[in-house]
Amino acid sequence: MKEICLYSLKNGALIQMEFGSGEMYTNANLTDEIAEKYLAANPEGRVFFSVLPDDWIERVENRKNGNAEKVIEEMTQMLENGETVEDVKAKYKGYMIDGKRMRVKILNAYIKEAQNRLEE
Repeated sequence: MKEICLYSLKNGALIQMEFGSGEMYTNANLTDEIAEKYLAANPEGRVFFSVLPDDWIERVENRKNGNAEKVIEEMTQMLENGETVEDVKAKYKGYMIDGKRMRVKILNAYIKEAQNRLEE
């Protein structure tokens, strides 16, 4: 089953990650990660979306320019607000830090740091 996506394309819209690429997306295969990557590379492409989350600009910027300290602070806040580790993992799956995708090992290390900060 497809995960719920916060982004939705207009009816009949198809986005392509880069010119000539075989990577094409419709609402059937669109994910938050794909939408945010697309918007990070093509901000004017927002015209193809019928639904954007209220914080889409911040989400795209974080994906483009995220830094470790900010991510750990956000994770700490999420855990403090009662969200589970699985919720945090779901939000940051595929997240970009300094232009590179955050790997599972790094994600787990950041979550552990966020948990340590909560215990202090």
